[in-house]
Amino acid sequence: MTVKKTKADLINQVYENTSLSKASITEVINQFISELVSEIEQGHTVRIPELGVFKVTTRKPYDGRNPATGESVPVPERYVPRVKFCERIRDNLNKTK
Repeated sequence: MTVKKTKADLINQVYENTSLSKASITEVINQFISELVSEIEQGHTVRIPELGVFKVTTRKPYDGRNPATGESVPVPERYVPRVKFCERIRDNLNKTK
């Protein structure tokens, strides 16, 4: 069963484990997300050792197909955000339980 967490859930968890106010935690998380997105939009790679690497890659143009008509449709080059989580996270996900 997959448990879905929201930003509000994460804020509540940090609030319960620290002496910070929810308003302060929300401000920090929002600012963190804003800075991360800004750096990625500028094409920068962001490395957070305890979390992972956030970057943008280029997907080459290719000829796709319209599934309804089968007609060939050119798909232009585009930028794709990528996240590669740190080795510790990947290892923890793959532990046998």
